[in-house]
Amino acid sequence: MVKRKTKKLNTAALIAAAIALVGLVLVIVGLLIDWVSLTISLPLVGDSTITATLADCGGEYAAEGFDAMNAFAIITVVVAAVSFLASAATLALKNKAVKLAAVIAAAAAIVCAIITIICTYSYCGDETIFASAAPAIGAWLLTVGGVIEGLAGAYAALKA
Repeated sequence: MVKRKTKKLNTAALIAAAIALVGLVLVIVGLLIDWVSLTISLPLVGDSTITATLADCGGEYAAEGFDAMNAFAIITVVVAAVSFLASAATLALKNKAVKLAAVIAAAAAIVCAIITIICTYSYCGDETIFASAAPAIGAWLLTVGGVIEGLAGAYAALKA
């Protein structure tokens, strides 16, 4: 009787894939919650803080730099999803082409997440006398989630 070799899944790669999934969830949540925080300071009234989602920042009155910020945020979500799916496929298929695609997508997720936060700071950089803007929690979640997903996705693909 011939014994078959069973391929065992690498535990470290499975944990990295789970961490990549958490990063993907952070990226998606970051895209959907408050993106920009605007603080308005009026001498007689005081300070007031307004937050806006990425969708609220757009429209016909969007400030300069919105298009780049919005585009890289969406690209980050797409590339992070592709990276996670390719990493999961690498665990199942053990194919070198899929592994290469996963690593490239993971690197792209990291780069796009960093460019997104840079574009967000550029978008928020125009201060006036009475108002200042800064990235809110959504921009940071998307950036941190993109970097976590990219690093964990690349590790899971390389260890598979």
